[in-house]
Amino acid sequence: MYIILAFLLAYPALMAELIIGRHTRSNMVTALQSIASSSRAKTAGKLTGLGGILAATFILCFYSIIAGWMIAFMLEPVAHFFVGVRAGNLHPSRPCLTYLTGCRGLHEIANANRCGHSATH
Repeated sequence: MYIILAFLLAYPALMAELIIGRHTRSNMVTALQSIASSSRAKTAGKLTGLGGILAATFILCFYSIIAGWMIAFMLEPVAHFFVGVRAGNLHPSRPCLTYLTGCRGLHEIANANRCGHSATH
């Protein structure tokens, strides 16, 4: 039922947006301003266009966070396979090299036992 209602609400809005954009050949803010007849409607069109841009920006910000989670959990098995580190064990106050190797420098990566740290934290 949700998919049917989402389609019935979103599809007409998408088609209206595409038709207005093709008719005016401009961006969302200018397009909604140009199809309005009165000055009050032009202001409402401009605010509606800006609101749409703001909403799209917030949605993309949210999805970038989700994409970061997906990348972290996608790479976790690889990191665990090579150096025994799980994503849940990483802490932002420690350098990444220490997370992955348990060592302090690149010269210690070859022999992780010499640096005095375990590979997992």
